[in-house]
Amino acid sequence: GGRGWVEAGGDSESPSGEEVVVTRDLLLSISPVPLHSEDDGRRAVVIRGCMRTSFRLPPTSSGLVIKLFVEDCEDCHVVVEGCRIITGHVEVSNCRNLGFDVIVDDGGAGGTAEEKTTRLRTLQLDLCERVRVTYSGKGRCFVPVEDKIYHAGVSDSELSVGLPGGGADAVRRIDHVTDGAAAEGEATAEEYQFVTWLTARGNLATERLLRIGGRFMTKSEMDAENAAREKISGAAPLNPDADASQLEECEKLKNGGNEAFKSGEYAQAILLYTQAIDGCAGIARPGNNGASSPNVLHVCHSNRAACLLKMGHHEKALVDAELCMALRPDFVKGIFRKGVALHAMGRYEEALPVLVGALRMEPKNSQIKQALQFCEVKMAKERARRREGR
Repeated sequence: GGRGWVEAGGDSESPSGEEVVVTRDLLLSISPVPLHSEDDGRRAVVIRGCMRTSFRLPPTSSGLVIKLFVEDCEDCHVVVEGCRIITGHVEVSNCRNLGFDVIVDDGGAGGTAEEKTTRLRTLQLDLCERVRVTYSGKGRCFVPVEDKIYHAGVSDSELSVGLPGGGADAVRRIDHVTDGAAAEGEATAEEYQFVTWLTARGNLATERLLRIGGRFMTKSEMDAENAAREKISGAAPLNPDADASQLEECEKLKNGGNEAFKSGEYAQAILLYTQAIDGCAGIARPGNNGASSPNVLHVCHSNRAACLLKMGHHEKALVDAELCMALRPDFVKGIFRKGVALHAMGRYEEALPVLVGALRMEPKNSQIKQALQFCEVKMAKERARRREGR
């Protein structure tokens, strides 16, 4: 397979003092779920639903991990120790009492390119309680201004960053209520987005993020840009509400598509999902390098794939499923619909590992189980025909 998943989860628990080490051999031994046709052997690592367990990604795993996800874990400890994550991005969500340590070696002035990219550029924290994040190591483990922690709905947590020269660490509490989150319209306080970064003076600062013109920026950044715009004749000031109303419209279109799908009006559903996808163009949310696609986008691609499968347009469904997975590799419906599309196209050997991966993520999903069983039967018949020369 190509890029795919290595997953640990299912309420796993380690005895006191033991840990799970995500070694290079472990990564290579597990059959991944291919996201794309290219075979590059890289994986996304998912730590999900664990309790009282420690995980460590050592330097030997460098270059094999695209992205790291930590989800629905409690009383766990995760250490990324000199392991180069290709995207430089980690997402942590719905966790409690979690320790997350990043140990970085930037290689110093003469370090190699590999050494200089072991740091994490972006960490996204969502809906977590009592998380302690620490950055330490040689050189600059957390680059001022460039490296960011994005967070929403995070309470009673802390970020600690080791500073060059052996001085006292920079420490900041992270709590969405203390930071000023509040419900606005239909949005809850937990949806309030913040960013924390290290200033050039070595202090940690937190500001609210505003969605403006297809990108995210802090209020101070917006004020500075508006001050510059005032000096330009005819330049309109930035408006943080424009994207919010556009995203709300996309959400309405998606919901309309869902209703049409339930009624069996698949062509109408495709139209509405397509309008939502087009409307999402240019809207960003915090993520890789500070911006990525809004959450509604991957759902619309997945749902449109379901409609296309119903209408027999299997090739187009495959394209949409892969677009969904490119946006959200952990979205099981997108993975499942890719497997179904490949199965419908008679590409059983490609469909099988995709469906296996989907079932690994949702072991009790009867729909995935049934699709996998059908695929195994079809593949066995296909192989029998080949042996018989038919």
